[in-house]
Amino acid sequence: MSPIPSTDLELGINQALRKVPLKFLIYDYGLSLEHAVRIAKDGNLVRYFTPYAKAFPQFEDFAPGIGLEGIEKVKHFFDEIDWADVIMFPDIGADDLCAYLRKTTNKPVYGAGKGEILENNRFYARQIQQKIGLPTQRTERVKGITQLKERLKGAKNKYVKLDIFRGDIDSFYVRNYGDAEQIYKKIDYIFGPFSEEYHFIIEDEVKGLEPGLDLFFNGNEFLKPYLYGYEHDKACYIGIYTNELPAVFQPIIEKLTPVLREFDYRGAISIEAKIPNPNEAYIIDYCCRFPFPLSAVYTGVLENYSDIIYNIANKKFIELEPKAKYVACLPLSSSVAEKDWVKLIFDEKLREKVKFRVACKVKNSYYGVKGHSWVYVLITWGENISQMIEELSKLADRVDAVGIEKDVVGGLNLIKEDIKKGEKFGLTFF
Repeated sequence: MSPIPSTDLELGINQALRKVPLKFLIYDYGLSLEHAVRIAKDGNLVRYFTPYAKAFPQFEDFAPGIGLEGIEKVKHFFDEIDWADVIMFPDIGADDLCAYLRKTTNKPVYGAGKGEILENNRFYARQIQQKIGLPTQRTERVKGITQLKERLKGAKNKYVKLDIFRGDIDSFYVRNYGDAEQIYKKIDYIFGPFSEEYHFIIEDEVKGLEPGLDLFFNGNEFLKPYLYGYEHDKACYIGIYTNELPAVFQPIIEKLTPVLREFDYRGAISIEAKIPNPNEAYIIDYCCRFPFPLSAVYTGVLENYSDIIYNIANKKFIELEPKAKYVACLPLSSSVAEKDWVKLIFDEKLREKVKFRVACKVKNSYYGVKGHSWVYVLITWGENISQMIEELSKLADRVDAVGIEKDVVGGLNLIKEDIKKGEKFGLTFF
């Protein structure tokens, strides 16, 4: 699709950037690996850091990115700051460091910074929504497992959400009190003596269609064209690039803009919403980072990818240049990869559309780093949704790994049903 025309000055800047190698220092946890690969592929120099220091360091925390195309893996982040032209925080978890480097260096820094609070403090995020006049579901914050259980007795159709420590236990749905009995026991086990100190968020369920906005914010405004689409089971995705968002999304964009400006938010942001009717969209979650696995698509479909990162870090305007109207992705997992290293077997000629989740390369062979069940993210773009689904299905037949599961292609066809439903809500896809 054709992006909105740029000014001559902006075109000149972007063309110059494509010719001049820049030095990118990336602070990540392994999930944004393909973004580092793409920046290197664009002719830039990339040094890639993943935190690994703890009382008993483990090599798998350092391994992501070793041997991959154009990436130099580094052990010490602060030693590389003077070297860098651009510092990039593609994931959350280092908001204080991101904000600190913006204040104390003259270097452009890409990342949500203090804006991470929208993802990490859900009760605060709901308070913000209410304050700026966005539809907000009834939300309550409670302390401790005893109070949580008391509030849920007699309640139906609630979501319980936790902040920050999602690796311990993620959000869960409570149809009625008794159905969640095993989860209460899990909370007691996980938090131990802190189970009565930890805070939980209880929200009313909002029924309706569940699309998502997958956007970039440059410190001042959301960049066009916008991307929105549907995800199935937190995995496969189909989206559309457009210069004009459906009317139901407009209040979200307009009212969140001053909030993100105040946070000096510079990076990717995804907003999951529930739409009960054509006139209301309830935000259910914020993703203040690259969305995974969807964002692997960005590394293939965006012609000016590195220019986008550079300009956002510098708080400058730039238009996205997608190769096509539609995008899609299909992640594949391995039951073995959660606990062991897994060799990734595929034809390297497919590398443009075969992306990895957390990987490294040793002696010309690729491996999924143990501890991460998702091993591949297959991506594509085009002008016909059915053809994209067919292409991803064929790609799935051409990749392999021990324990790989390929019975997820059907989720893409379920998304086609969501797209049809969305037409009734003004979410035009065709």
